[in-house]
Amino acid sequence: MIKFVQVMFGKPCKKGDTFQIKFARFVYWSAIVGYFFAVILFGIASLFNTIFIPSLVGSLVFPFIFRLVYYVNLKMNGLEKEGGYKKVQIR
Repeated sequence: MIKFVQVMFGKPCKKGDTFQIKFARFVYWSAIVGYFFAVILFGIASLFNTIFIPSLVGSLVFPFIFRLVYYVNLKMNGLEKEGGYKKVQIR
């Protein structure tokens, strides 16, 4: 499940003890919980109403917008993402 979340939303900030890092990680995980709550809520609501298409578009667009805003916020505060793929040097 975590790999699926990281594919959709990108990787969170590296772990640390400062307030900036803890706040960035809190925002990341609270946005993900809110996203899945909203998708479930709007999914149930779309069964009884005609809001299926706007709900689908919103659920597809939000992760991309969040990934962009979160990345820009990390760069502005000088924070780094968690370790990703290892870079391989070819000689």
